Amino acid sequence: MELSAGHDHVGFIRVGTMGGEIAARLLHQGVPVLAWDTNPAALAAIEEKGAHAATSVKEVADRCDVVFASLPSPEICRAVALGEEGVVSGHRVKVYLETSTLGGEVIGAIAEGLEAQGVMVLDTPVVGGTWAVREGTVGVLVSGPEAAFTRARFALDAFAGRLFYLGTRPGQAQAAKVINNAVAYAHVLSTCEAIALGMAAGLSMDTALAIINQGSGANFFLSGRSPPLSSRASTKAAPSATSSRI
Repeated sequence: MELSAGHDHVGFIRVGTMGGEIAARLLHQGVPVLAWDTNPAALAAIEEKGAHAATSVKEVADRCDVVFASLPSPEICRAVALGEEGVVSGHRVKVYLETSTLGGEVIGAIAEGLEAQGVMVLDTPVVGGTWAVREGTVGVLVSGPEAAFTRARFALDAFAGRLFYLGTRPGQAQAAKVINNAVAYAHVLSTCEAIALGMAAGLSMDTALAIINQGSGANFFLSGRSPPLSSRASTKAAPSATSSRI
């Protein structure tokens, strides 16, 4: 699938678990993609689905008007966007869409740095998981300049099941994502506490899970969409850094 002449070109930086699914959905919907990843296997996998491979972040930003990123940490998000040979050094990119959960402070810094170079930034975390991307039902939370939203909407519409345009300031979508995550973590914690009560009363974990899932306590984490809670039972719980990134 060739990058189309006369249309905005779409690039994708990091095509791992979530990024790979979004890029694949774009390709499935007929949107050509130029992809880059540090992982050769991830890059090869998306090439097999029709993407072109870039050799660097700068190449993506030099060849594409609309560039997505899906990255694993705030530090990497900042480096990819603003570092030497990063998106900021690109000659063609006009809209940069950050799908990562990176926090309001970091997306604000990225927006300030890129906008100084004429690149508009959209804060675009997603809700619903990789399965929702595959099924075309994922929710996409968007905040940033209206002009950027309008220009990139063709690509957003190609993979979003529902778009939420939340305002003109990058960071608003990050706050909305953390609201969703807070409720999700509450579901996990309350479900685990309930199972512990059941096991203390002599129920097996599987029986407790089946009872909760049969009734009004059923939730996303018991729906089969998430790794089973029983597979995490021996893992010591720890606070997630994501939960504090507003």
